[in-house]
Amino acid sequence: ITETYSTKNDDDDDENSSNLGPLASIQNSWKYRWKEFQIAKDDGFGTKAKNAAINATVGDIIVPLCSDLELRQTLANRGIYAGVEYKICSLSITTNETKEEDNGSSNSKSSSIQSLEGLDYESKRLVEALVRPAYPLRDNLERNDWPVSINL
Repeated sequence: ITETYSTKNDDDDDENSSNLGPLASIQNSWKYRWKEFQIAKDDGFGTKAKNAAINATVGDIIVPLCSDLELRQTLANRGIYAGVEYKICSLSITTNETKEEDNGSSNSKSSSIQSLEGLDYESKRLVEALVRPAYPLRDNLERNDWPVSINL
């Protein structure tokens, strides 16, 4: 519900914004900023981070986020620090196989995979990733047991 004081279309270049009324100029500025935001969002806001639970691939960078302070401390004790970028070193999926010839006993089998793409929801819950920080950390955070395993 803004009126422009020009016969130009909203799709015209921003260089012509001086010919528009103040509300149209603000609208064009807002559209430009929104486009910039969308591009930044699609590019991961300057990082290679993405939601790993959807379609992680070996080599991806993930950033764990955790607002639960108790869980955050539990993760830190394992070497997973909130806000730190981690590189996925490997992915594996563990499946349970029941063998009737062994009186119904089940065996776990782990298979290496390269990506979560194409896996259904239940299969993704069985994936374990080995991760390590993507860059050196402060001495008090460094560990000698990386990579560590996490469930995505």
